[in-house]
Amino acid sequence: MIEGEGRFLFAVRTEHGRDGLWRYEYVLFNLDVERGAGAVALPLPDGATAEQIGFHSAPYHSGEPYSSAAWAASATCELRWSTAPWSTTPEANALRWAEAHTFRFVTSTAPA
Repeated sequence: MIEGEGRFLFAVRTEHGRDGLWRYEYVLFNLDVERGAGAVALPLPDGATAEQIGFHSAPYHSGEPYSSAAWAASATCELRWSTAPWSTTPEANALRWAEAHTFRFVTSTAPA
């Protein structure tokens, strides 16, 4: 929750595959934050590496002026997904009110 601005809902699902890898899927829903969100960062444990990093959002349509481009991802000591900043691209694919974005990755590290 952003104090005084509204609420995001955050959910996670983990799955341990037969291949020994862990699949993580996070969903971030903007319940009522008017200014939205343009980035998400998740810490990675020491020595963990992430693969098959993905992003999903519903496409805009029917004349909406906003981009449906996937958020760029980077992985160092954290996984970070982000869209272009509002200051340079007001039509970027931000997480706007009443929308959800999904973030996923695979790693050999179990949940802690």
